[in-house]
Amino acid sequence: MKLLGKITDAIEDYGIFVFLVAMFVLITFQVFFRYVLKVPLPWAEELARYCMIWASYLGVSACVKKNSHVGVDGLVNLMPGPVKRGINALVVVIVAAFNIALFILALRLTLTIAKNGQKSPALVMPMWLAYLALPTSFGLATLHSLTSLVGDVKNALKNDGESGAVS
Repeated sequence: MKLLGKITDAIEDYGIFVFLVAMFVLITFQVFFRYVLKVPLPWAEELARYCMIWASYLGVSACVKKNSHVGVDGLVNLMPGPVKRGINALVVVIVAAFNIALFILALRLTLTIAKNGQKSPALVMPMWLAYLALPTSFGLATLHSLTSLVGDVKNALKNDGESGAVS
């Protein structure tokens, strides 16, 4: 399980870094070529856009892993411990189910685009490579959600066992 965590960390952290740096370099070159040399690079803007898409979607799965996605938990924090843990577990189940659904739909979309042979306008690259960011991201997010759910169940069982032993 720890090896899987290291692999997903590497994919997300290094992937986000590489795509953001590539986007910065591409846009810098594009500005230089367009305004200094007066020779625009039509493919650079398109490739930078795909880098931004990949970095953004890898960021989604990184946020799910770190539980730093947007949420309103003011009311939940007022609840007693067992109720709070139950609500948090329900939220993790809902997020996992949502990620599973998005993964399946994104995979279908990517496979459909691959089957149709759609190409990007400037780079003439297969568009499924750009769309592959969706199932990759939601697959990683699903993995993180399920890992979080397993951890929550283990903690709940451990806490229940401890409270039973004390009383």
